[in-house]
Amino acid sequence: MKGNGLMKDMKHGAAGEKAQEPMKDMKHGAAGEKAQEPMKDMKHGAAGEKKTFAFQPFGKTPPDDGAVRGTVKASGTILRMNPDGSDLEVYAWGLRNPFGLAWGPDGKLYASDNGYDERGSRPIAHAPDCLWVIKQGAWYGFPDYAGGVPVTDARFQPKHGPAPNFLMRDHPPVEKPLLALPNHVGAAKIDFGRRGFGFAGHLFLALAGDMNPITGAHEKRSGFEVVRFDPETGKAETFFKAQQSALGSKGLEYVATAGPRRPVDVRFSPDGNALYVVDVGAMAIISTATGPSPRPFPRTGVVWRITRTESAAGR
Repeated sequence: MKGNGLMKDMKHGAAGEKAQEPMKDMKHGAAGEKAQEPMKDMKHGAAGEKKTFAFQPFGKTPPDDGAVRGTVKASGTILRMNPDGSDLEVYAWGLRNPFGLAWGPDGKLYASDNGYDERGSRPIAHAPDCLWVIKQGAWYGFPDYAGGVPVTDARFQPKHGPAPNFLMRDHPPVEKPLLALPNHVGAAKIDFGRRGFGFAGHLFLALAGDMNPITGAHEKRSGFEVVRFDPETGKAETFFKAQQSALGSKGLEYVATAGPRRPVDVRFSPDGNALYVVDVGAMAIISTATGPSPRPFPRTGVVWRITRTESAAGR
């Protein structure tokens, strides 16, 4: 049985006809025509036109491979620069999600840091949120340590998924946290007490609360408060939190309550006599077709003003 030569004709053409080579024609063009090079045209533009790539100033041609080459670490770092933005440099690195940053009256720089979550392609369980003293040039462990402990330690084994492995080949000396908090408390902004309010020099830290079960399933709720920490003794205790009797039902403890619900910021007044707490309000985690999802409730956010009473005069 003789073949009909369709594949041969498509490639070489019938007698007297030009060969059909679609891929060749698209790249080089037919005789007398301008070659079609879509990526080249998109990059350089036609005559008189200007093209712009991602993360480039308008009209600027990027390197030949289109790569954007960074010069300063920008992931999990504390950066330092002049007020005009010049001389940007890394001051410290290896933090996972630094949220609050403040200079203490002792001249030290403090930072709150959100720990790993038990989700995603590299779930890590039971990782603490941390309070750090930030030192120039120091490394704080991300992505291979949690609170100064290697993520390969058995305590961080997730319920679902493999045990985490190191991502970095070599590790600098790792810092230890000033305070290791329970996992997923939502360590947020910080400020320091003044003499007029009491607890002068103590650190006040807002804890926005867990996002259970998005960030990791655990029975006991954590966060939803403001804690007070004494840098001299290393002791931390609850300062401002909803009473147990005022909480809502299971899963809605900090939704169906008068509050506080989710504190995210703390700031003392200029005269030091009042502490202001920013509370973003009620947020429930609901089940959806794509998994658990946060649902905020409008008009539930508040700013709390806390002042000292006469009974606290001796503090």
